[in-house]
Amino acid sequence: MFAKNKSRSIAVILALSGALTISGLHKFYLGQPLRGVLYVLLSWTPIPKVACAIEAVWYLAQDEETFDRNFNSGKSAKSTLTNKASGVIKRYFHISCKAALTSFLATRGRSCPLAHPGDKQHCYCLP
Repeated sequence: MFAKNKSRSIAVILALSGALTISGLHKFYLGQPLRGVLYVLLSWTPIPKVACAIEAVWYLAQDEETFDRNFNSGKSAKSTLTNKASGVIKRYFHISCKAALTSFLATRGRSCPLAHPGDKQHCYCLP
């Protein structure tokens, strides 16, 4: 759980829920277990509930970049999704280009320019 990127939205929801119910859950989520334990131990006082409300507002006031710098070691939670999406797009584009080149060459009656004569293993265009 500590290795995954933390979402600002979930941290805000946990901090707000801590202002009403069990305080400190957002600290465990953000990888600060000692502070989380401190919040739970002091939960019989109003101090952690007020601190949770203030921290929820603080998380909301931060932009994604600042939140990532503070809690995700500078790595964006969105960048992981973006990297996966760009990988899918690149693969789709590569397959589409392969299909287009194969189709183009087939209509022209030519073989793949990347293949060695009679050697289909070195061809990167044809399946």
